[in-house]
Parts: sequence; structure tokens; C-alpha cells
Amino acid sequence: MNELTAENGRLFSTIWRYRTFIKYCAVGCLVTGVDFAVFVLCFYQLRFGSVAAKLVAFTGAVTVSYLLNRTWTFRSRNKKVAQQVSKFLMVSVVGAGLSSLGIYLQIDILAVHPLVANGITSILVLSWNFLANRHWTFCVARQRPRFHEEAPLREISIVIPAYNEEHRLGELKGSAFRFERKGSHGGMFLDRD
Repeated sequence: MNELTAENGRLFSTIWRYRTFIKYCAVGCLVTGVDFAVFVLCFYQLRFGSVAAKLVAFTGAVTVSYLLNRTWTFRSRNKKVAQQVSKFLMVSVVGAGLSSLGIYLQIDILAVHPLVANGITSILVLSWNFLANRHWTFCVARQRPRFHEEAPLREISIVIPAYNEEHRLGELKGSAFRFERKGSHGGMFLDRD
């Protein structure tokens, strides 16, 4: 049983360490779905050229990507939204250029199937976008993590005695600890005497 617990602890620790990348990949999967759907619509149904279809798909994907990455992945609270959007768009434009070049080379020059080419291009551009957005657009390394990100849940322990267990606390209840009301938020915390 201890081996299983230790293994779960290592797994949790690994997931915790890479949580931003995992969230970015989850957003990336959703955004890739948006990209594929719009690309298929434009390329097969609307008969756009390969590059035009990719640019329209990329525009839709960028919009969804910014909103989800700002609010969920990187949890940015930067009030300079216009500056952040412009950085995100610059990263996305470079990504669009890489994406268009990749699509052009694979479909028009190498005759790779359009969906396969789109998949390969999406993986490469995903990597570029993550690194550029993390370190430049959202400046994750410069942000101080919030409390819930400082200590993983497995390291937090709170013991609350049941109503009928007051007698088990003995003198600890009356002398060692007391509850105090702090701040205007009305939050309660346990404070040592």
C-alpha cells in the first residue's frame, strides 16, 4: 500500500510541476479542434486555397486560445490588456507565418495530405506558441504564485473535531489555540496563543 501511495505522490508531484504546460496542452487540443474544423470548412466546403483556409482557421483558433490562456492557463491579472493582446498577436502572427509556410511546403510542394500536413504544422506551432507566450506574453516566470499554487493540496492538513469530540481536546482547546476574526472579509483562522 505504501508503494502505491508513494507512486501516487510522485505522479501528483510531476503533474503539479508541469501543470501549466498540461493546461496549455489541454487548451491547445481544444484550439487545434477549432483550427481543424475551420480549416476543413474553408478548404473543403468553401473551396479556399490551402494558405487562405489555414489563415482563417488560425484566426479563429487564436481568439479562443487567447481567452482561455489568459483566464485559465496562465491566470494573468495584468491590467495592461492591450499590451498583452498585442504581444499575443505578435506571437500568433509569427506562428501563423510558420504555420502557413509549413502548410505550403507540405501540401503544395511535398504533396502531403492536407489533414496530415495540418496536424504536423499544428504540433510545431503549438510548441513555439507555448514558449513565447509563457516567457514573453504572460511573463509567468516574473509572477508570484498565489497561495493555492504555493503549496500542493497534499501538503495541507486541517483537523476539525466533531461536535461530540470536544472532551478529547482537553486543555488544548482552551489554552493552546483560539479562533480569531481577522480583516473585513470575516475569514476565520486558527492562531496560537
